[in-house]
Amino acid sequence: MMLQVVCVNKKKIRKIFVGYSGSVHDNRVFRTSPLSDTLAEKCGEDDYNLGDNGYPCLRHILIPHKVRGQLTRMERNYNYKLSSVRHKIEYCFDLLKQKFQQ
Repeated sequence: MMLQVVCVNKKKIRKIFVGYSGSVHDNRVFRTSPLSDTLAEKCGEDDYNLGDNGYPCLRHILIPHKVRGQLTRMERNYNYKLSSVRHKIEYCFDLLKQKFQQ
């Protein structure tokens, strides 16, 4: 089962969308989920969400630069900082998985 989860710092989950098998691409799940509209409507000018390369690059969704050829130092730095924040999100997902494995 595919889950899309929005979590904020301090490991708090704000939104969960469930409803597709695991073989559906993240981008398709996102585009057809209520989460897509919610983020577009509710995100303020300075609000951002983090995603991986499976998500579209939108005004309110930050994704890593794709490694095609050479990235500039600024792009590499951006990817590094984005990755360090995403590790915290992955930790939140691990906690969620552990909760349901018990």
